[in-house]
Amino acid sequence: MKRIEIINKEFPHAFWGYDVAEVDLFLDEIIREFDRLHNELDIADFNAEAAREREEKLKAKIAELTGGKLGASK
Repeated sequence: MKRIEIINKEFPHAFWGYDVAEVDLFLDEIIREFDRLHNELDIADFNAEAAREREEKLKAKIAELTGGKLGASK
């Protein structure tokens, strides 16, 4: 689901239906949570990529120090 789908969602009016203002408030709350979770996911993706880059650098350093033989004993 995309943010714009939440914003543009319309509900038909019914005689005994829901209070439109309350529905709008609830959808606003959903949008805020949606945005928060999306931002959290972006941060997690960024951190995961940074961790992968650190891992590759460490692997290269280990290979340099061990002559390319991981776990080599002396």
